[in-house]
Amino acid sequence: MIQSRDRKKRRLAPTLPQVEGLESRELLSYGALLAAVNHTPAITQAAFTNAAAQSSIMSSVHQNVTSLQVGPHGITPFPTAIKYAFNKLYPPGDPQPVPHELVRQSLVIKLTGEYIVGPPRFSDQSFQIAIKAQGTSNQSYKQWALMSVFFPKNTSQGTITGLMALHPKNEDITGSVLELDLTGDPNYLYHGLPTHFTWIADTASSGAYFNNAGPISVGNGMGAGTLDVHYIPGGPLRQRATGGGRVAIVIQGLVASAGVNSSIQVPTTH
Repeated sequence: MIQSRDRKKRRLAPTLPQVEGLESRELLSYGALLAAVNHTPAITQAAFTNAAAQSSIMSSVHQNVTSLQVGPHGITPFPTAIKYAFNKLYPPGDPQPVPHELVRQSLVIKLTGEYIVGPPRFSDQSFQIAIKAQGTSNQSYKQWALMSVFFPKNTSQGTITGLMALHPKNEDITGSVLELDLTGDPNYLYHGLPTHFTWIADTASSGAYFNNAGPISVGNGMGAGTLDVHYIPGGPLRQRATGGGRVAIVIQGLVASAGVNSSIQVPTTH
């Protein structure tokens, strides 16, 4: 009997409260950013060709992302980037987007990270640059990016080319990637490294930016714009590297998406 009572006491003895950890995940924060951009009446009601409309678009988009200065040549003015993208995507005679649609397609991404200059991959190249960066944008609160640039031996005969893969980390569709085909401008160099690029969205884009190469008026993931880079040389070099350091990047332009593959650019959030 004594042993039974002892066992009962042990069973009923109070236990200390414990705290269990919850699952860690990123919040889907881009919805609030999109709403802040697209609920601006001055933007949605003004014509794209109007200077005041361009100014409104620029200020509204930029106020929702972290401020970042890129040099030494500076950042391409937002209206200039949008105009380049507009002319690339919507030539005269094709269906033209309404002002509200241009706001919905506007893309601004700001990244910081590191770069490495290394040996070329092919005989017609002088060197290559590998970049790894992360940051934020007006379409996804957290962005992660990988970028490769290939510099020709002779810029008068070859073209500075590159590729960037942008991963929206808090996007609700697995495998969302925006691939950018880059073309560098040989007139904008810093210590021999290209600082200004134009880009078009590659058909390898997937998930939220799925590109089926169909009519752009359907909203099929096509896009274009500009990319500006600022290099900050310094720090220890990795094996076989000839240069390296920190990097800051600003990407601007237009990306068309129907919004059926994800909640990015869904009409109901605009």
